Amino acid sequence: MNHQQVQKYQKIVDSYFGYTASALRDFITAPEFKIEADKVCIYFAMEGYFVEIFMPGFTHGQRARMNIIERKKTTVFFPYMEIKDNLFLSKVCGV
Repeated sequence: MNHQQVQKYQKIVDSYFGYTASALRDFITAPEFKIEADKVCIYFAMEGYFVEIFMPGFTHGQRARMNIIERKKTTVFFPYMEIKDNLFLSKVCGV
C-alpha cells in the first residue's frame, strides 16, 4: 500500500436479523463509491468482510485512528461491523 490508496477491513457480524456466519461468508456485493471532501471511497462486502478503499490515502495518524492496515504490521485486527450499523449493508440485506 502507498499513500495513493489505503484499505480498511471490518468483519461483518449479525446479532439481529438471523444471518449465519456461513451466509455472511458467502455474501458478495457490487462495489459502490462515495466522494467526501477530497477523497473517493470505494466500498463493498466480500466473504464476510466490509472493505473500504480510500483514494488518495491518509496520513499515518489518520490511518491509526481508523484501524487501517499498515503494510509493516505482522498482526491485523479486524473490528466487527453489525449489519444494522451500516446503511449500505442494511439496504443490500433488505433490513
